[in-house]
Amino acid sequence: MLRAIAGYGLALWIGATLVLSASARLRRRSLSARLHGHVVPAVGTSHELEGLAKRHGPQHGPLATLVDSFEPVAAWLARHCGIAEPPGRRLARLGLGSDTTRFRLSQLSGGLGTLIAGAALAATVGLGPFGSVLAMAGGPVIAVLVLESRLSTRSRRWQRQVERELPVIAEQMAMLVSAGYSTGAALSRLATRGRGVVPRSLVTIGARVNQGLSESDALTEWASLADVDAAHRLARVLARGAETPDLGRLLSAEARAIRRELARRSVADAERRNQAVWIPVTVAALVPGVIFLAVPFLNALRAFAAP
Repeated sequence: MLRAIAGYGLALWIGATLVLSASARLRRRSLSARLHGHVVPAVGTSHELEGLAKRHGPQHGPLATLVDSFEPVAAWLARHCGIAEPPGRRLARLGLGSDTTRFRLSQLSGGLGTLIAGAALAATVGLGPFGSVLAMAGGPVIAVLVLESRLSTRSRRWQRQVERELPVIAEQMAMLVSAGYSTGAALSRLATRGRGVVPRSLVTIGARVNQGLSESDALTEWASLADVDAAHRLARVLARGAETPDLGRLLSAEARAIRRELARRSVADAERRNQAVWIPVTVAALVPGVIFLAVPFLNALRAFAAP
């Protein structure tokens, strides 16, 4: 009885700590969150801001220690399930900030919730030792991996959207540059007039340029964060804009190349889906045939085995 009371008390304390820490009135904003409205961090400086917030912010508590201890476990689970990209990079790609503490905290709260639910289920139903361990260990792992999978799915969807929008952006850039716009003016016009994922990213590129970064470096930084081959090629073409007087023609050729690549990929996906359709048809046709062949074969074996 005392052990049960102690277990429920510990679970209540952990849950109350997680709930209260999520309240904005009871939690002081971190240094990176306070600087987020004034600074657009680069791809390589997000970890520096996080480290600065951890050193100078009031982060040294039981909850921060618990999150720091949970970080390598969650990274190990994600890596062994085929998700090698850090969550901070995926969050920055989606425009959700590069601080992984909040994401890991949501994973930790989901894991603890499923752990408590599994323990309650095991104690109520009486699953036995093996079933109790499976319910208490499998639930948190599934909760952690579900959140990782959701973030990865959103990141891949964002990348596919970038691939679909890049040909249009490249063609508009070619028209503006051919009309006499500079590269920076064309990027600024597309950022203010366009709608979609890429125009929103162009706003961030413009902010980085206003902070003192060159246009080519800002484009290269965005292409590295997007991790799309078409974005890398377009960034290299725009980086050579000052070296060639025929940038509009190069951008038009790059837009056509991106469209051809997307068309080839669409045809390959359609062929793959057409081949996948025949898998259940083949199985449905083979199984009855095997049964019909097995019946006379077994009867023949019985006839030969009979005296």
